[in-house]
Amino acid sequence: MPWNTRNSIRKSPPCPSWNRLGILLDAEWSLRDQKRLQSRLRAARLKQPATLEDLGWQGSRRFDRSLLQSLASDDWIRQHRNVLVLGPTGVGKTYIACALGHQALCLGASQYVLVPFG
Repeated sequence: MPWNTRNSIRKSPPCPSWNRLGILLDAEWSLRDQKRLQSRLRAARLKQPATLEDLGWQGSRRFDRSLLQSLASDDWIRQHRNVLVLGPTGVGKTYIACALGHQALCLGASQYVLVPFG
């Protein structure tokens, strides 16, 4: 558990012990969740640290925003579907694939495979 969480609990006004226990459990749960995500991201070895939030929507790249937003949900993962990203050189296919992989791992997917072609 992070030091600042423990320290803030010590300095907080008196409260029932069950309330403190809840705060400690929440902090521990969050820490473990973050560690699991970091472990999955490390194991995935994504080529770029890309996220869908960082994706630039303006410019010459014409992304189908509604399609990418639907892929941001985990429906395609739960249905065991594949995603194939196609386009000319330099449009950000690898970035989009890494961003989708990052999103899948954040949503709890335990495996992610990116096979670059060409």
